[in-house]
Amino acid sequence: MSICQNGPLAGNSLGDLVRDWGTRLVGSAVRPGPFPLLIKIIDAHDTLSVQVHPDESQSNPPTEPKTEMWVILEGSDKTAMVFAGFTKPIFPATFRHAIQAGEADKYMNQWAVHPGDGFFIPGRRLHAIGKGCLILEIQQNSNTTYRVYDWNRKAPDGVSRPLHIESAMQVIRFEDTGDPRCVPIPRSGKGPNNRCSLKTSPWFNVERLQLARECSLHHSGECCSILHVTRGAVSILTDSPLHEVSRSIGDSCLIPASLAQFTLRPEVPDSDIMLIQPGTSAPLPSRA
Repeated sequence: MSICQNGPLAGNSLGDLVRDWGTRLVGSAVRPGPFPLLIKIIDAHDTLSVQVHPDESQSNPPTEPKTEMWVILEGSDKTAMVFAGFTKPIFPATFRHAIQAGEADKYMNQWAVHPGDGFFIPGRRLHAIGKGCLILEIQQNSNTTYRVYDWNRKAPDGVSRPLHIESAMQVIRFEDTGDPRCVPIPRSGKGPNNRCSLKTSPWFNVERLQLARECSLHHSGECCSILHVTRGAVSILTDSPLHEVSRSIGDSCLIPASLAQFTLRPEVPDSDIMLIQPGTSAPLPSRA
């Protein structure tokens, strides 16, 4: 759970702030409820299990839909990769047999990674994060995960981790051979700063800002912004000198939707920031 670090609200959880401040914090166009996104840093010292999550069409309470995106922060060597989707459409029975035979990965697409790459993982897309990847994960606020395959690993006591094959088989999109890589779209005009869109979706919007000089950003009040520093350091300034906040590599900061304007000042030349905003048109989950 995220905790407010400073100011008069220090010590309050994000859940407390959402409850007390509502649309002033998250935005008028964001669906009411818990904070809509989870932001994580995943440091994969080993290849993680193959997983899948339901989407809105496949989620009935208590299951929750989850679409996510990965931004590669580091790949420890040239062999670092991620897995997403299938090499070709596959029959469910064929994939079930591959799981039982311990060779599910041979049917999965594998993608080499480089710092700055983005990968979009919608609900129902089979996926796994490979060894050596340091990843910023942006996802819907959901706890529903079906573990499909765990690379035939066993714990020291000889017991394998539980799999959720039957649940997974109900949601996997077996015809999914799409390219998960995000194509950056430039947004900046003239000037020393570079700004590009990595992904626009109903669930979240993600941009990369490369700052050489101060940059002013604006809120319409419809949604908040989350800043994550991926290189260098920045100061976040408002119209009050009492509200200046500094953030360095690996830090995040939530900017309330009600803050109409704020300025980013790079404290290190060519600092990089991920700008993340909740989507305002995510479909509603199905109901049984």
